[in-house]
Amino acid sequence: MYYVRDGRVKVSFNDFLQTGLFWDNVNKKWNIPSESRLNKGFYSKLLESWFYFFGKEKLKIIFFDQLVHNPMQVCKELYSWLEIDTEYKPSNIHSQRSGKPRSAKLYNILFKNNFLINFARNKLPRTMRVLLRDYINIILLKRNKLDNNTKIFLKKIYHNEIIQLEKMINKDLTSWK
Repeated sequence: MYYVRDGRVKVSFNDFLQTGLFWDNVNKKWNIPSESRLNKGFYSKLLESWFYFFGKEKLKIIFFDQLVHNPMQVCKELYSWLEIDTEYKPSNIHSQRSGKPRSAKLYNILFKNNFLINFARNKLPRTMRVLLRDYINIILLKRNKLDNNTKIFLKKIYHNEIIQLEKMINKDLTSWK
């Protein structure tokens, strides 16, 4: 979504995802180019290396949805896992909003390296800058729903991956299927 928001990609999200893909009839699977953003979703392959080098018990997996819907609970669980004070309350927990700017020109004026950005960095505390950016993004960014064809496509691509990941981390990921 970052590429779309930033104006680097001029095609639909669905077309962007499918660039360079083709179905391999012999092996009965999708061939995904190494530079494809789809590779970022194969979590089990990424975690495999981390588990190998650090051990499963030394890694804490946090799901983005959990962080968005219950940030304080996630923080408490993380603090407990790290064996630090579980009563600490961070001043700001937020997730960055994604979407396509309603006005690319206004987005560039507000968020590209310019006088306003430099002024805000020098004059406003970080928490205030984050709150201001989030408020502007709520107004400025238009969130498009994933169309059904894209959902079906992604479910096909990641079906086996989700099953593999469920086994690997011992967690029910039915909501992803």
